[in-house]
Amino acid sequence: MADLEGALVDMRPAALLAFLAATGKTGLLRVAGHQHTVSVWLDGGLAVSADSTGAGNALLDQLVDLLCTPSGTFKFSEGALPRPDLARDPDPDLLPQAVERLQQWEGLADAVPSLSLHVKLLKADREDVVLSSGAWSVSVSVASGHASVGSVARHLKWSAFKTCQAVRELVEAGRADLVPPPKRRRRGAKVEAPAAAAVWHPANRPLWPGAGSSDRDRFSEAWSSED
Repeated sequence: MADLEGALVDMRPAALLAFLAATGKTGLLRVAGHQHTVSVWLDGGLAVSADSTGAGNALLDQLVDLLCTPSGTFKFSEGALPRPDLARDPDPDLLPQAVERLQQWEGLADAVPSLSLHVKLLKADREDVVLSSGAWSVSVSVASGHASVGSVARHLKWSAFKTCQAVRELVEAGRADLVPPPKRRRRGAKVEAPAAAAVWHPANRPLWPGAGSSDRDRFSEAWSSED
């Protein structure tokens, strides 16, 4: 058959993969969206390998990435192609698994609506909170300076699905909140003058050595005890 190509508005990725599976096609399917591109190698209609600019390394994650592509174009080139190095044996259950994972994504999207949101770690009064290793990994990543959900995923080299699962766990356990990213100041925007620094008073206990304005002020309590 001739190459099959068109727009995702005419044929959604799930229907496209189902058609190629039902007709037992062998070849390369490439879907180009606005944010990333997904390539899937098919053998007898079944996916054996994939490559995506937006998902993790697992074939299942990359197929989910394909199914999630909202708009763009697709092209299927039929014919026997060299098997990619990471090709696996054809699995007839892989597409149903990807569809099920996509349904799970809907629940995650309610809890973590955007990868650009920042994870704000919280102190908790409870001492018996049990977290998975994934949630702890996210906590450590955030504490080391990777604030947004997307930044955590890139730092840990995880798929967005796995990262969002761990972030949702932190939020539900009361260990984190999701907050909007800080606004960036536009170039040339007027900068408000900083407020005048408050004068330290001996009645205020300094938070660190040297917080006062003079030696006598800093150590007023010690001076008073010696008078």
